Amino acid sequence: MSRVEAIISEIQQLSLSERAELAKWLHGWEDDDWDCQMARDAAEGKLDKLCREVDAEIDSTPAAQPRLADMIGRGRGCFVTPEEADQFLRRERDT
Repeated sequence: MSRVEAIISEIQQLSLSERAELAKWLHGWEDDDWDCQMARDAAEGKLDKLCREVDAEIDSTPAAQPRLADMIGRGRGCFVTPEEADQFLRRERDT
């Protein structure tokens, strides 16, 4: 068993409150050097060309393959109310 498999096995044995505590700790983990470099590159516009290429590729896909942004919204705060989010999810489920 690998170390990762052993960790996963241990996590599966945690209580819900212990898992929540672990998730909170992991979520708060500081960005590493790679994350910081990516943030700098994005802020400096170094990823703009790549993003345009990805958007163009997504736009050229058949309509049967919905865009991720259309499925989940366009970033933080895209739904004003929980009811709006619920209506969206029900429409997506029913189509």
